[in-house]
Amino acid sequence: MKLRFQKINLKVLFFAMIGISLIGYVGGSFAVDDDPHAGHDHAKVEEYEAEELDPHAGHDHGSEEAEEADSHAGNDHEAEEVDPHAGHDHGVDEANDHAGVIHIGMQGIKEAGIVVERVKKGTLKSNLNLPGTVLPHPNGEGLVGALIEGRIKALYADYGDYVEAGEALCMIESPTVGEAEAAFAISMAEYTFIKSDHIRHQQLVQEGIGSQKEVLELKMQLDMVQNTLKSAENTLMALGFSMSDIEKLRSGQQTAGVVTLRSPISGSVVNREARLGMKVNPDMDLFHIVNNSRVRVQVNIPEHEIQNIIPGMDVQVSSLNGTGNVLFASIDRISGMISEDTRTVTAFVDISNPKKNLLPGAYVTVNIDMDKGSEEAFLVPVESVICDEHGDKLVYVEVEPGGFGEREIETGYSKGGWYEVSEGLMMGERIVMKGAFAIKSEAGKSEFHGGCSH
Repeated sequence: MKLRFQKINLKVLFFAMIGISLIGYVGGSFAVDDDPHAGHDHAKVEEYEAEELDPHAGHDHGSEEAEEADSHAGNDHEAEEVDPHAGHDHGVDEANDHAGVIHIGMQGIKEAGIVVERVKKGTLKSNLNLPGTVLPHPNGEGLVGALIEGRIKALYADYGDYVEAGEALCMIESPTVGEAEAAFAISMAEYTFIKSDHIRHQQLVQEGIGSQKEVLELKMQLDMVQNTLKSAENTLMALGFSMSDIEKLRSGQQTAGVVTLRSPISGSVVNREARLGMKVNPDMDLFHIVNNSRVRVQVNIPEHEIQNIIPGMDVQVSSLNGTGNVLFASIDRISGMISEDTRTVTAFVDISNPKKNLLPGAYVTVNIDMDKGSEEAFLVPVESVICDEHGDKLVYVEVEPGGFGEREIETGYSKGGWYEVSEGLMMGERIVMKGAFAIKSEAGKSEFHGGCSH
């Protein structure tokens, strides 16, 4: 009985131990589920987790990266991440859509006060009225004075007299003239004697009784005397003798040491300084002769109009003397210098004045026809035109909403803050009328930051 009880106790103990073991096993399982790291080496677990985070763990990264590089051959992977336009020909798109375009945006246009309008055609040219002064024509004016020292012996013309070219104005007596006349008379006598002797010896040679040698010697003497006579004649002409005066001397008429001053042109005596008995010298002007059949009008062109005035432009000259006369002519020439005092350039108008209505010194009105033959052109404000680094003139043309491009232009006539544009613009184009410098400033910023503004 006791042995049997012991066997039973052993069995109970055995099963109890098994039960405890099962309970411990189950409890351990629950503990493992609650803490996956329980009972494990944490270093190994973290190493395992690191391997799970890197899907390439345990692989040859060099090989895989090479394969990946091969799979992306022809594409710039880094460029894809930086530039969303990767995979396209960016340069072509930029050339077609953005080349030279300065993007301001509608808000930027409003803030900068930029005004964009469609260009229109018109003309700025109109007649220009300027005051002028009548002057003697340079080819119709003569100043007459003595070429030697002497004294006025006779007067033949006075103020207002009309004289013909070569007509006598006064007579001047001078010792210098007497000496020149004497030298001419001596040379003339020698020439006459030797010439007659030369002719006589030629006749003797022809008759066979003369010497050819003597003929040749006389010919040489004749040439020398002839040269002396010519020199004396030139001296007389330099003193104011005319050819008719010299012919009188040749004929033996003596002038008693006097010379006659004659008018070089036909015209009126507008000034006479000569007085009877007055001592004169070569520095004095004794008579002023003017031919008013053709006069010259001087007109001063303002500096800002210089570029618009050229020789050949038609003008109308109106007299201010109350006659109401209007003469038609053209600008003959323009001086090449601006007056420091008046800031003007002098232009000259040559006018035919057959009735002599325009007198030197008179004031006139000169109407310059600046509109004749002109055609309409595009008109742009001066403030819309800028200059590049080469000095070329540019405007900004609207190429898209909020975007503008530079356009080189050729300007012509300018007036009242506007330009006429002869080349560079087309009908219907919209350009920046106001605010061009704001766009130029924005273009400079774009160039500084890479040359393109998106």
